[in-house]
Amino acid sequence: MRYSILLCVILLGCGEEHSDHHHGNSSALNDAACAHMDDPPVLTNAGQNEEEATATNEGMWMHRRHDVTLTADGEQFVGYVTLEVGKAGDHSLFADVPIDVTIGGIAPEATSAVDECDTVEGLYVYELPMGEHVMSIRADQETVALVLEFPGNHEGHDHGGHDH
Repeated sequence: MRYSILLCVILLGCGEEHSDHHHGNSSALNDAACAHMDDPPVLTNAGQNEEEATATNEGMWMHRRHDVTLTADGEQFVGYVTLEVGKAGDHSLFADVPIDVTIGGIAPEATSAVDECDTVEGLYVYELPMGEHVMSIRADQETVALVLEFPGNHEGHDHGGHDH
């Protein structure tokens, strides 16, 4: 499985298309994430463990940046946030720093760097089913900025001149 993820990362990073999954227009998603990273953040304190995960819903993430505060765990920081997924499919998580994230125990099916701006470090793509999932976040710093894009969220969406 590691090799298939690595192959997917290599293909996605090189701009090649692969036939087993459709990730939409990644450049448009990257541009959207860059625009949302410049928005005022929603401040979220992540739970210290899965049982104490901070509850969020899809509407809270829609077209918004979340600054998630994590808890010290040795030399790293960890946190847990619940996420209600209303539509199954590819979900794109953008972060301002390198992170280790699983959603509902699911590792990203693809990861890549984002070159469209300096405010987004990486893209993590998850194939998620509908339902409630716990997002487990691990990073080297206490606060991480995240933008989560849901399937079909940016089709025909204009970022110019509107409130988020």
